[in-house]
Amino acid sequence: PAGGMGAARVHRSSPPHRGVRVTICVLLAASFTLLQIHYSMRHGRLLYAPGYDDVGYFNDGLIRLKQFYDNSVEGLVRGYVQTPPHAPFSTFLATASFAVFGRYDWAPYAADGLIILGLLLFVDFLLRGATLLQRILVYLTVLTLPFCAAAVAEFRPDIACGLLTAAGIVLLLRQPLWTASNRYKVFTGLIFGAAILVKPAIFPVTTALFSLSLVLATICDWICFRM
Repeated sequence: PAGGMGAARVHRSSPPHRGVRVTICVLLAASFTLLQIHYSMRHGRLLYAPGYDDVGYFNDGLIRLKQFYDNSVEGLVRGYVQTPPHAPFSTFLATASFAVFGRYDWAPYAADGLIILGLLLFVDFLLRGATLLQRILVYLTVLTLPFCAAAVAEFRPDIACGLLTAAGIVLLLRQPLWTASNRYKVFTGLIFGAAILVKPAIFPVTTALFSLSLVLATICDWICFRM
């Protein structure tokens, strides 16, 4: 009986399965995105034609979708080389959304649900040791933040770029780099690289933030090592 009670305690304290957590994040992101689109259709931006600068990414996405339909991947690559997009993330997110959902005004906003999903998955990553109920409560709390609604209602790369940059800074400062695995370091670098690709126009700011965070992380590691 004692062994059984101990096993039960271990079972209760074990973290929820990753597949369950990911499924919950996907369902919450999809539900939140649909609610935002529904609200926008009745009271927001989708009552009218897309405005600047959403329409610029929509038009660019449709042009590249036609290039893909006309000449497959080769046409898409050639078009990218000849006329690089202002923000590759938004352009190709619009392209993919029109290809999947059709040429509707709401299609690119539906694809913005990927930003919400990425945010929830990163929050889940930071909640190591939390129970499933605690995680769900934090997910729901995060979705009440105003920028989550803006991430769906506005089709532009700024929020995605900001989230990736913030995630990279948190990862840099989260644990000492000298004890982190190479996989962790590479992943952190990829996060910052993705932030630059999402909106290349502000790469000086992204690079500066990365550099300052790296310097700060190095100083913190040195202080911890000396102690």
